[in-house]
Amino acid sequence: MIKTTLALSVLAFASLARADILFLDLNDAKMEIDAARKAAAARGEQLIVIPKETDRTQASAASLKREIARLNVPLSSVIISGHDGNGRFSGSREGRSIDMTVEEMRDAISSNPNAMKDVRSVLLWGCRTTNIGSIDTHWKGIFPNVGVFAGFDGRGPSKIRDANHRYLEDFLRVDRELIQARDKNTMEKLVNGIGGFNVTASSICTDKFMVTPTGPGSKAAARDIGAIRRDCSPQLPEMKKGLEVFNCYRNARGTLRLGNRTLNCANPPANAVNQDPACNTGGVAAYESESCNPLGVFHQVLSSKMQCRAYWEEIRDDVVVPEPHSIQMLLNFDNFKANLGRLHREELTKIDQMLADVGAPANLRVGNLAQLSRAEIIKRLGDLQVFLGGPNTPDIDSPKAVQMDQLREATTELSQVISGLEKAPPEWYEPNSSAPAPSLKNVLTPARAGEIKVDHQIIRLDRGIQAQRQDLQRSHRLAAEIAKVDQRFAATGDRSERMALISKRTDLVNERDKDIATQLRAQVQTQIRGMRFGTAYEEAAYKRYLENIARR
Repeated sequence: MIKTTLALSVLAFASLARADILFLDLNDAKMEIDAARKAAAARGEQLIVIPKETDRTQASAASLKREIARLNVPLSSVIISGHDGNGRFSGSREGRSIDMTVEEMRDAISSNPNAMKDVRSVLLWGCRTTNIGSIDTHWKGIFPNVGVFAGFDGRGPSKIRDANHRYLEDFLRVDRELIQARDKNTMEKLVNGIGGFNVTASSICTDKFMVTPTGPGSKAAARDIGAIRRDCSPQLPEMKKGLEVFNCYRNARGTLRLGNRTLNCANPPANAVNQDPACNTGGVAAYESESCNPLGVFHQVLSSKMQCRAYWEEIRDDVVVPEPHSIQMLLNFDNFKANLGRLHREELTKIDQMLADVGAPANLRVGNLAQLSRAEIIKRLGDLQVFLGGPNTPDIDSPKAVQMDQLREATTELSQVISGLEKAPPEWYEPNSSAPAPSLKNVLTPARAGEIKVDHQIIRLDRGIQAQRQDLQRSHRLAAEIAKVDQRFAATGDRSERMALISKRTDLVNERDKDIATQLRAQVQTQIRGMRFGTAYEEAAYKRYLENIARR
């Protein structure tokens, strides 16, 4: 009987018509929906839109999951439309936002395996969704049986742009043929017939090929996906060695053994043209050769793999592959230091003056950083941060409190520019750069000192408010009732009664805290109403504090 019922349910599902197309609309993309509906009609299918076009209520991950679970037809294609894919999709409907992570998307899709099992194509209509890294990392796990993905390798076009709609519609008309294509010529010919593909940052991926509009005249160019995965793997010997070399000099600690060669990581080697032709091979032997600059070898390896950048971006959680300009910063670290000293002489001098004012030891000055090795610079900045964050930290009522906070911020920015490299202007590896680091310029201004003073005023205000909050909690009309609940909880061992008491206490505390927050907010509001704000920052800070009181 059970087998008969199961068989009948499967037959009923299979008999409910042809496969249809599902459109998950996270961004109110009416024109994209119209294009998808035309393509569905051409395929003899229906378009299912979730949330329904007539449904103007707030969409959420939970509501999308419920709607997907209710589907009783098999699907042939799934379209997900929203902003900035890359592991999540977001959008706005009726002025209200929705944001779904890839885990939430997987949960929603897996709620109806019968509907999803025959999906052959997926359209990821968001920025940076359809490169090999994104598909391997996120989407293949959700749609393991899909034969072709379409979307964008870079920034996606506006939802109202005609090229966007033509790409979507035409792709849906030929997705089956794309899956069946077994050679590059066939693949490129099919994709060149897709309208809008060559004027957007488009990308189409099958099990065999990745196609982008990077051929002559922005025509479709198909690349072998297996070769891309092989060429881009961070586990390749030349990549693994290069990452070891980069991290050695970036972190400036210890030594690194490369074959019979030992690198001292304290300071990166100066940039120089590699005379030995073997240095240009990019192989492990080049790293191990005393005649080759190992950073230069890694820079050359990365420069030859620029097509892998999107793939590496997607796998950053597992392996961080640096940008080529970060390697240039290390190769030309003398230029880096010279630019820092020349472009920020005023800021470095001011930091040293402030350090003297707060009693920092003389060996913690920063004016001479250009004369130090990378390891010495990183150690000095680390020691400086320990001094500024240790027992020397004054109370906010101290005359030196603003100076100390400003020094902490300046030291943090300086450390990020030097240690992180990415925060430094990319031109700093060139001699005589004219581009200062904006973060270093801004942190030591009188305006920033004024903002820190405002922050301290808010802290003082909050101290008084928190003291009042505690007094009000003790004297509140519900205090006695909360105490009785606590006493009963301590006295009973019955699990169900304890659970009920926890729930009751939570309700009482929420009611009490809401009353107190209303009272305190009114008090602060009255205080703010009588203030004259000197800056927009000050006004915004007090308003933000007022909002935070209401949330507590």
